[in-house]
Amino acid sequence: MAKYSPENGLRAGYIVDDGMEQMKLDPRLPLLQEADLKDKVVLLRVDHNVVKKGKVLDQYRIDVTLPTMYNIVERGGRLIIMSHIGRPYDKKTKTISIREDDSVDAVVAYLQRKLRIKFAVPRLSTTEKNGILDIDTSINWLIHDLKIRKIGGIYLPNTRWFAESDIKLAKELVEQDKTHKKIVEMQVLVESDTLDGRFEGRFRTINIKDFAPGQTYKYVVDVDPTSFEKDEVEQAVNSAKTIFVNAVMGLMPHFWHGTSKMDDVIDKNRSAQKFFGGGDTLQTFKSLHPVLYQAALDNIKYYLFTGGGTVLKVIEEGDPMGLETVKALIDNKANYFKSIQMN
Repeated sequence: MAKYSPENGLRAGYIVDDGMEQMKLDPRLPLLQEADLKDKVVLLRVDHNVVKKGKVLDQYRIDVTLPTMYNIVERGGRLIIMSHIGRPYDKKTKTISIREDDSVDAVVAYLQRKLRIKFAVPRLSTTEKNGILDIDTSINWLIHDLKIRKIGGIYLPNTRWFAESDIKLAKELVEQDKTHKKIVEMQVLVESDTLDGRFEGRFRTINIKDFAPGQTYKYVVDVDPTSFEKDEVEQAVNSAKTIFVNAVMGLMPHFWHGTSKMDDVIDKNRSAQKFFGGGDTLQTFKSLHPVLYQAALDNIKYYLFTGGGTVLKVIEEGDPMGLETVKALIDNKANYFKSIQMN
């Protein structure tokens, strides 16, 4: 335990060493703890993508953001929160559907019950096919109410109502893996007559070796667990030194068997460093293997994080410091200290 010293301006009591001081970060990065937040409006990007059909399914991903919110508010900041919910963009029609089931309302209601404060959600103009085009000036009224503490925070509408999700990078990475012969094909798949559920007699296994020109299929909805028992797949997983998981195998929640088998096979490789990235990936991992999930949280061979798309970008760049957002943060810190020196 580290006791308060006279230099702190405190004469009694002590603080408890929580080990956080031992965490080493790049000194160029600005830290939230170092920022002057008094009377500042703070835009906080979080992962609250935990809503299905208008209900919160996993409170954990909301709860882990509460310490950051508290830190900001306790030091005088005023919160504006943003998160994406679901996948409202239809790739076939290239349109964005704005539905109540994909709104942030369920998350806001949970936060209000948890924190006993009121959040306001801006009511922005929408288009029929392109969602929300921009944030109009009406939000200034809410920011005014936020500053005078008439409301506790602002929660922006679902950020995926604003623009199409970018999948170009993921496709490019797959092409790179093909070029370097890092693709292992899953031979046995699951075909279904419907996407509405897993109904006996309406789904079956198919083998990619039987594919032929001119053949048509219904919906390929999962990888059959037997695919992971093929020699080439077992060898690839068992010999891997690093395993990165950024998706689920099947159409959830009905076709989960391939994902469950994949998690089991990966866990059997005790020496590999295992990275599970993306909110949906973690939520599925937790629901299918709750005991393994809890063990993974304290296992140095596992690293769990919600930033799926961002991690793909880091892999492409080869260095997290190359991300435009990180470079902007570093530049802001450098410019801030320059301005202090000039004054």
